[in-house]
Amino acid sequence: MTSPHARAPWVDAIKLMAAQIIVWHHLCAYGPLSDAAASFWPEIADVLYNKGRLAVQVFLVLAGYLAAQGLARVRDWSVGGVTALALKRYRRLAWPLCVALVLAIAAAAITDNVLPSSMASAAVELPQFLAHLFMLQGVLGMESLSAGVWYVAIDFQLFLLLLLCFAMPVALTSSQVQARRWTQTLTVGLMLASLWGLNLMPAWDNWAPYFFGSYGLGVCAHWASQSTNKQAWWTGLVIAVWLALLIDFRGRILLAGITAWALMALGQPGHSVRDRPQMAWLINALHAGAERSYALFLVHFPVLLLANGLWVESLVFLNIEPDPISASIALVFTWLAAWALAHVFYAAVEAKGTLRPSWTTSSVRPRVPLLKLPRTL
Repeated sequence: MTSPHARAPWVDAIKLMAAQIIVWHHLCAYGPLSDAAASFWPEIADVLYNKGRLAVQVFLVLAGYLAAQGLARVRDWSVGGVTALALKRYRRLAWPLCVALVLAIAAAAITDNVLPSSMASAAVELPQFLAHLFMLQGVLGMESLSAGVWYVAIDFQLFLLLLLCFAMPVALTSSQVQARRWTQTLTVGLMLASLWGLNLMPAWDNWAPYFFGSYGLGVCAHWASQSTNKQAWWTGLVIAVWLALLIDFRGRILLAGITAWALMALGQPGHSVRDRPQMAWLINALHAGAERSYALFLVHFPVLLLANGLWVESLVFLNIEPDPISASIALVFTWLAAWALAHVFYAAVEAKGTLRPSWTTSSVRPRVPLLKLPRTL
């Protein structure tokens, strides 16, 4: 959780918009309800179904941007401090995920005899649930229990990888300037390796390096926004993305590059609400919506399962054929119901189960430092 208005309003706006696109992508991709509604708005449904998933790239870039922003404020890079950061991130993701998985399993059980088995399976074994809880389901090749939960596992992997890029140089040098340069070198190197190579290998798509190109663009966008030489960063990222597209044109990489460039262009963090009192309501709304985006991401699929089940049962009960207009209206109500549940979920689960990160807190007791290697190495 971030403190109120710690992020710039435009970051919240981008995050909120991307979350809606992902949800509508799933609304248009799963179940008989989406099939019935598609004929009412075929062009829009086709775009959301085929292109909506690209919004994940926006999330990857934003995640890198915000992670770099948070890690820049860390002062304790001891073993204990780094471990605490990793565990804090895991708690931030895993506790809401665990509750959301229970909701998804319950919704699948309720609709098990109504919906096709390809949409969700109510038969869940303990190893499968534990694999999701430890964010290893993709690595272990297990079927997903809910739509989009693969991203949660990748987000955690990416954070750990970036955390290593920050922590390792501190262990090798006592100079903050040198450590920062090594962090940037490691991060940019991993980003280029992903953009120019690893992201072309589908076998890597359950591992962080496959996605680190987009994530690294977000990290670099943050560094660029804080740099006195923004033009050099801008030029470097343009070249990196251009070469990646020249090697193999990928729409996802183009969108990631555009998102990173937008973050750089928008620049410094936004002004405080107190500086713009006439915009306070909008900034408050954007921040509240963005804060609940993770909750919406987690709970919308159980709502979609129940909505599809209710739709099928109502057709049978009324003995009528599917109607595209009523199906479209039902999808809109499904989206609104998911938002309502997300607000409840955020207040009852996510906000209460997540501790605020103490980025700048230094430990009271001395901790065991990271292994210090000779600088000659």
